[in-house]
Amino acid sequence: MLDARLWIDALLKVHSSLQVRLAGKNIMESAKELLSPDSGSLMLYDRKKRCLYVAAALNLPDDVVKKATARMGERVAGRVAAFRSPRLLVGSVERYPEFEGVEGRGKIRVSICVPLVSDATVLGVLNLNRHNNSSHTNYTEEDLHAAALFAAHATLALKNAWLADTLLKQNRMLKEVDAARAGVISELVHDMRGALGAIRSYADNLVAGVFGDLTPQQEEKVGKILEQVERLGRLLDEVGTSGRRELRRELTSVNRVVQRAVEATEYLFDKNNIAVENRVPGGLEAYMDVGRMEQVLVNVLSNAAKYSGSGATVTVDARKEQDFVEIVVSDTGPGIPRDKLEKIFEEHYRLDEHADIPGSGLGLAIAKRTIEAHGGRIWAESPPDGGSVFHIRIPVR
Repeated sequence: MLDARLWIDALLKVHSSLQVRLAGKNIMESAKELLSPDSGSLMLYDRKKRCLYVAAALNLPDDVVKKATARMGERVAGRVAAFRSPRLLVGSVERYPEFEGVEGRGKIRVSICVPLVSDATVLGVLNLNRHNNSSHTNYTEEDLHAAALFAAHATLALKNAWLADTLLKQNRMLKEVDAARAGVISELVHDMRGALGAIRSYADNLVAGVFGDLTPQQEEKVGKILEQVERLGRLLDEVGTSGRRELRRELTSVNRVVQRAVEATEYLFDKNNIAVENRVPGGLEAYMDVGRMEQVLVNVLSNAAKYSGSGATVTVDARKEQDFVEIVVSDTGPGIPRDKLEKIFEEHYRLDEHADIPGSGLGLAIAKRTIEAHGGRIWAESPPDGGSVFHIRIPVR
């Protein structure tokens, strides 16, 4: 009868590591403590090479450990893996019809071979041997059942270790991808800043009269150019810092921020023959980062201008609800498929039906990040009667 304390200690050791190599070593050492083999091995299945190899061993020569492999159906371990059921082998393997053709095992008197199976997938085989000159008695059916129970824990420990290893590799890969993307974004931001600097310089020269006096109407247009340069500069800050810049909140008129966003996107609405209306009450105020909130609205309005279609109408309204202000941007366009209402806020996600319309797929992702930084929420709806409705909710304070 196996000692309960011994079992607890052994199983604690088996489950103590999330590294595959160390987990294999712990399994072999714990099997030694529980079932007293004279030699043994833990063989794991390599899916790429399609064979079992020795991952941990007890009292086996190094050259055997390095060279010993078995394909499914080959040798004792390969047959046990193919059978997917534990085997107690006493004496020569020739005695067992299912092992016909398998070479003899030399000094081994008795063996327990247990496959490690998870969700119908073979992970490996645990082999435990007692030798001809051993002081231990032969293994029994009771030992076989104990080994099968131990193997179930070993399987779980290995599966957890493999999952942890996979997650670590994926995390490492994601970090490398993120670093590469950050490098590309940094270069793009740098180049775009240079282009914006040139535009600002030309606009400043126009205002200064370097190329001659401007009419009031021309001054107004150049002023709008400079406003857009400022806005794009803030957008580059947002992209360059991945939205991590600290918010600069101040009590602001919601109507004023909406109006600036409407004016910033006016050229898009005119170009696409879309009417836009600001219905936000004049006395409504909230604490917000003005520049970043304006960018959120520009991103949402730009989407409405690009995707609503000629002849559509876009309306911006707002209301106070308890401690929140909710800004609502609605359009009379074709709407958004219901199964895409959340996906559109993911970075670089674009609807297939709009693939021909220029865009980066970043606008709504940046908007979501900014609103969440304000402690708010942004979401979209597609009413049954058509169109799209974007809700932007932020705390009043």
